[in-house]
Amino acid sequence: MPDIKSDLSQKDAIVINDIGSPKETLWITIKDASDLLGCSERHMWRIVRQNAWETKKHLNISRKKTFILRSDVEKFYKEEKERQKLTHLQPPSSDNPATSDKNGKNDMSDLL
Repeated sequence: MPDIKSDLSQKDAIVINDIGSPKETLWITIKDASDLLGCSERHMWRIVRQNAWETKKHLNISRKKTFILRSDVEKFYKEEKERQKLTHLQPPSSDNPATSDKNGKNDMSDLL
């Protein structure tokens, strides 16, 4: 998986200054976020809705596009990376019948 920090710097991000706040926030499009996470735009929309991320509509090159906070995408990416590490550490379950059949011989005596 590529480093999201370097990929984000190459994407078209917009800076929005909220009124009354000197803090700048970086926003990226749904398309750019889906590219960075390696998922479809449809799945990206599911992630946005499930996590209740803030969205903003903004006119970008004569089209209105939906933007999400770059920090939300970065946080989600880090959490997913940690989840993947944890699943690799867990030993395979012995309860799975598909793996137990591979090691043993198939008993077909009851079928005859």
